[in-house]
Amino acid sequence: MTSKQIAGLLVAAVILTYGNSLGGAFHYDDFHSLVNNTSIRDVETIPSFFTQTRHFSADADKSMYRPIVLTSYAFDYAIHGSKAVGFHVTNVLLHLVCVLLFWRVVVCVEGTSDWRIGALAAVMFAVHPVGSEPVNYVSSRSESLAAMFMLLALWLGLRHQPRLLGSFGSFAASLLSKATGAALPMLLLAWPGGTVTTRLRRVLPYMVLLVGYMAILAFAELLPTSRAVPVRDTWAQLATQWKAVAYYLQLLLMPVHQSVDPAFNEGVWSQGAVWAAMIFAISLVVLVLRCRGKLTWWLLWPLLVALPASAVPLNVLVNEHRIYLAGAGLFAAFAALVMRQPRLQRPILLLLVCLIALTIQRNQVWATEQTLLSDAVRLAPFSSRGRVHLGKA
Repeated sequence: MTSKQIAGLLVAAVILTYGNSLGGAFHYDDFHSLVNNTSIRDVETIPSFFTQTRHFSADADKSMYRPIVLTSYAFDYAIHGSKAVGFHVTNVLLHLVCVLLFWRVVVCVEGTSDWRIGALAAVMFAVHPVGSEPVNYVSSRSESLAAMFMLLALWLGLRHQPRLLGSFGSFAASLLSKATGAALPMLLLAWPGGTVTTRLRRVLPYMVLLVGYMAILAFAELLPTSRAVPVRDTWAQLATQWKAVAYYLQLLLMPVHQSVDPAFNEGVWSQGAVWAAMIFAISLVVLVLRCRGKLTWWLLWPLLVALPASAVPLNVLVNEHRIYLAGAGLFAAFAALVMRQPRLQRPILLLLVCLIALTIQRNQVWATEQTLLSDAVRLAPFSSRGRVHLGKA
């Protein structure tokens, strides 16, 4: 297949999978950051998004510094007004751009000798149900925006004739969308090409940009204010994240029973599940490091991309959008392995059909607040949080 044909296939896959998401409603944070946020109703306010955090939300205690996300809201509002469909169209388009950029990254890494590797990895990224939250949940576009700019920065930085100025600019835009863009320097440092000195030289400008960005935010008092009482201490956060590894792997490998309020409790070191998950994760890392070259990089991708979000204690213990881009590395590794084993290629079409069907079904669950939260309560009937949110809806 030619590049144009593959691009057309990816566009068709996204439209087929997410066409029924356009009639969705607003959810959760959408109400304080979009519906009730008067700051996004005038594009002339856009410059102040980059200098003040108060514009992020109608609630003063929920201010954050994500100016590019707010800018996208302002343009959506200018075009569509407060209609949810316009915001959902933008979310689908952002996902499509992420899919196309990931395809180009895979081609850049794997070469053009076998076009099927890049095509399969990108199609899986396009239709996998783990992407349903960033597409259906408007406020989760911060994840897809950060992913889009990070993929663009990575693609420009890895090309044989790298366009570093564009790569640096895209990296900055990723950080201005969400702090998870900070994973890019780690991906570049882990890239197998070249000596350690070459890798350090490659990553140094990005690290300087990252440190400078954080320093400017701190000097301008744009960083989130510290909580009087932390969400959880360091040891509890570490135990929780070890335990989360198994949850996220299950979500990627068997994407059923998805829920916005999963039956997942905070990790405690006295739990056998935490130690089992830690031993399992360490074993996986050892196995990955025994691999060679590009395959190792793809398998390390989920760990490196998910690391920034995992390091920060948040009220929500696990979230599907946190592995939106992280899971893409596993799709690339899977595609590279399968396309080298002809016997494994036969059930691929059936696998993709199943993923598309699961995602379409998940879009229907995201249709309204009531359907989303009713489904969460059905899957976790003893969760007080899910029932409280359902009652509010």
